[in-house]
Amino acid sequence: MSAIEPPGVLQAVRAWRKGGASQQFFADEAGRAYVAAFHDIETAGNANIKLAVIAPLDEFFAKIISERTGLFALAMGFVLGMLPLAIWLGSMLARSLRDLAQQTDEIQHFRLADRPRLHSMIDEINELGRSVFTMRRVIRNFSSFVPRPIVRQLVRSKRRLSSEERGGR
Repeated sequence: MSAIEPPGVLQAVRAWRKGGASQQFFADEAGRAYVAAFHDIETAGNANIKLAVIAPLDEFFAKIISERTGLFALAMGFVLGMLPLAIWLGSMLARSLRDLAQQTDEIQHFRLADRPRLHSMIDEINELGRSVFTMRRVIRNFSSFVPRPIVRQLVRSKRRLSSEERGGR
């Protein structure tokens, strides 16, 4: 029986019979870990049947480890597969924001040529594009009533006009 019995089984059985835990862990001489589970089987007669299941611990975890490796590979594949989409979305956002920055720079330098309104799938960028488009149109209309050098100075100025400068209302 010792040929098929890993060292430590007898100690686990003795410990269980003396009231120890029904699940126990032990290691053989090579360091391989085992799990043992013991259970009394109740019968109708006088039979005293005990069930013991003993297995190397690594056999319990082998399936989990192999599935974990497969899930990790699947997750990495998903991330790598989604990377081009993320890069594309990021470049699309960056392009919209660069266009808005360029348009506001043009307005600041008083280059008020007609440009189409910037549209975006993102509401906040779309709103900002609408605001820049409106600002360009308002400044262009304002400059048709007031000389361009004055409008240019107002656009570049960081201060507010006083009532005297506006016409003294």
